[in-house]
Amino acid sequence: GEVAAVYPNSVILKDGRKLDFDSLLVATGSIYPGPCKIDEVSYKLGMAEQHRYFDMVKLADSILIIGGGPTGVGLAAEIATQYPSKTILLAHSGSRLMSTEHNSETMSRKAHKKLKSLGVKILLNERVIIPEDEPVNKTLQSRWLRTSKDRSVFSNLQFLCNGITFDTSFMDTLDPVFRHKIVDVRSRQIRVQPTMQINHPELPWIFAAGDVCNTAGEKQAYRADSQGAHVARCMGRMAHAWAQGTSRWFDVPLKQWHDPAQFMAVAMGPNAGVTDTPWIVLGDLPTRIMKSRELFLARRYKEFNLEFPGTKQKSRSSSASSSTTNISRVTGTAPHAPMYAQNQRRPMRNVVATDLNQTSYGLSKAVAKMAIAAAGSLDNKLDSDRVSLSRPMM
Repeated sequence: GEVAAVYPNSVILKDGRKLDFDSLLVATGSIYPGPCKIDEVSYKLGMAEQHRYFDMVKLADSILIIGGGPTGVGLAAEIATQYPSKTILLAHSGSRLMSTEHNSETMSRKAHKKLKSLGVKILLNERVIIPEDEPVNKTLQSRWLRTSKDRSVFSNLQFLCNGITFDTSFMDTLDPVFRHKIVDVRSRQIRVQPTMQINHPELPWIFAAGDVCNTAGEKQAYRADSQGAHVARCMGRMAHAWAQGTSRWFDVPLKQWHDPAQFMAVAMGPNAGVTDTPWIVLGDLPTRIMKSRELFLARRYKEFNLEFPGTKQKSRSSSASSSTTNISRVTGTAPHAPMYAQNQRRPMRNVVATDLNQTSYGLSKAVAKMAIAAAGSLDNKLDSDRVSLSRPMM
């Protein structure tokens, strides 16, 4: 069911049902325009929506992508890789692509260079003005739009990739008077303490994790994984205290959540991308091995004890994957072929070395050694329990 209101010891669903709880984790995520997030209630409806986007991309001659963050960059590269003859324009209000403080300038330059090589036209320091009475909708719509520099741009299809939003109105009922202490008025994110408990001293048994909370850093899956695991341990300590007969089980001391090292991998097509780490910015080859081939979907399937329905990888000389697969890669709802299908742990250094040996990339030995060393550095320095890079490769 869908939650309508949260109270100190219960939630009310929109159908009127009441569910009691001893401890609560709020992990409702974020809202993002399609096709980057498909907001449907079932797999079948989600796939239907995904194929609708695929058909629109296939029919459009010119596509405008508004927003040059990781999502906009990835979407532009995916479409340009599959449809090199289409006109793709990416407009970004910042001075560089992926211009937040969390992404390095080197990463931005590499992504910019890659998009230019794919034929994507890029407008920086320029905001697209969308009339309030004619918003961007989820259909093919040939239209002219003006920018903040009084430039007119034409496109058959427009995608909004300019930021995420949050719906946390159901949290207002926790404390109608001091609700601004729980939910940030500007961002609508849930304020949390370092322990991931919500920012309310009288409700220590309620936690928040993932995109919906106001922790610093990019909104990424590996951070949500880390936060969820931390909250599970906190709830376990509370449950243990309750089982021992402690009357104030909710006041047991809890550890703070420690943010994993900054890591951002942006897939730019099935064989390319850029990865930002605290030590080095990696290019196509390491990013392809780490993420671009199957977007971590194989790992997700394994976590739910499901068989990953990937297909056999094609050779470099064969044609690109089907259009449906490439566009659906952007939404994260369809699989892409993994190269390695064994279950044992494969450290990143070994994966890179194996891939270099099995495939001819025309790389110099120096570049190959750098790729292997960078991947090995990630294995050695990142916590394997919290960072997606160091999880077993599928």
